[in-house]
Amino acid sequence: MHSLTPDGLDAIEDGLDCIAMLLYYGGQVGPELWKLYPQMLYIVGGNPGDVDGGFAFEYLNNVATCIQNFIAKDPQTFLSVGPDQQKSYIQLTFEFLQQVFLMNQNGTSKTDGIVGLKIVISVFENLPGQIDHLLNSFVGTLLAELSVLLSKKKPDQTYLSMLL
Repeated sequence: MHSLTPDGLDAIEDGLDCIAMLLYYGGQVGPELWKLYPQMLYIVGGNPGDVDGGFAFEYLNNVATCIQNFIAKDPQTFLSVGPDQQKSYIQLTFEFLQQVFLMNQNGTSKTDGIVGLKIVISVFENLPGQIDHLLNSFVGTLLAELSVLLSKKKPDQTYLSMLL
């Protein structure tokens, strides 16, 4: 999908809306949609360690909606490794969340972190008992985020209450 490339950023919002609608209103999630998943994470989150995110970080909310729909509609594929990939979709999502929390720490508004927490909640709600082996990683990431937030003189209270 052209809208998930740096050259297609003029249409990224429309592209993400289409993906969200296909996932929400469609039946089974096909492999064609899953192929878009890694690119969707990259275009918004960038490479690991990019403190400014990807080319389209301002569309994080739109991507979060898509991620939540992917998880809810096809949790088993979400736990698997896709064709021509080295990592599972949940691993890619975990790395994406780490990027979101990093960018949230460097930003002035903590709304990006709240969006990241919504994705975490979606993972927990849709995969009960299936991600027990990953709980230490998730909780460790959330505790690190809480530690950074508490080190601030005036932590954002809404974000703090959501982390707690």
